Amino acid sequence: MICKIFYQNVVVYSFELRKYSILTGLNFIIMIGTTKRLITEEKVKNSSCSHCGEQNTLFAKVFSKMFILKILPFVYGKSTELSCSNCKKVYDRQDTIDAVTQRRIDIIKDDAQHAWFLYLGYGFIAFVFIVAIFKEQ
Repeated sequence: MICKIFYQNVVVYSFELRKYSILTGLNFIIMIGTTKRLITEEKVKNSSCSHCGEQNTLFAKVFSKMFILKILPFVYGKSTELSCSNCKKVYDRQDTIDAVTQRRIDIIKDDAQHAWFLYLGYGFIAFVFIVAIFKEQ
């Protein structure tokens, strides 16, 4: 029996392996999907909201984009979200932002670092390859 559940943009599959397992009732949960995790949230200095016109009210949130396989995360990029704390407007990709503000947002995005544990998936794959190479010798 396969059950498909969506949890925070991650697809969770639950497989019941009664027919194929010696231990009856053994369930495996496999999480497959993409999600994002907040790295940092900073105020964009010397900028104004194009919607309400207030100065220094823009906040940039930087997220880690990652692919989840079981419990192993594979980070593959960053995304940003821009919002105004005064009028609560969240800027989309279609909204125009002046070049100076965009450059400040890019600096915030470049300075944000992924958490170390988001690279565990790559480390696990490298470990498996190293063990496989030395096991053959």
